[in-house]
Amino acid sequence: MKGSKEGWITFADGDIEANNSLVLLNSLRKVYTSKKILLILTSKISNSFWEVLVDKFDGIYMLPETNIEVDLETRAQIFCWSLFENKKLLFLRNSSVVKL
Repeated sequence: MKGSKEGWITFADGDIEANNSLVLLNSLRKVYTSKKILLILTSKISNSFWEVLVDKFDGIYMLPETNIEVDLETRAQIFCWSLFENKKLLFLRNSSVVKL
């Protein structure tokens, strides 16, 4: 990962959401963000998408399986708190787009 301890983070639970995450990533890059762009995934991502995502994002995390009965996006947001190597993270839904 790049040196910054601040970043943007999003979540994808399948190939459609992974594609949306790529749109978000590209919109953040177009506004010249200096922050890391990170992604939380589940095992539902296909291998072909996985290869693209690993190449594009600054960091990828797998959402661990748990018995917590909340929706996956909420679990992903809670999981962000365990990423201690980052000083500040802002969670963006993968349907977000950033414009100048």
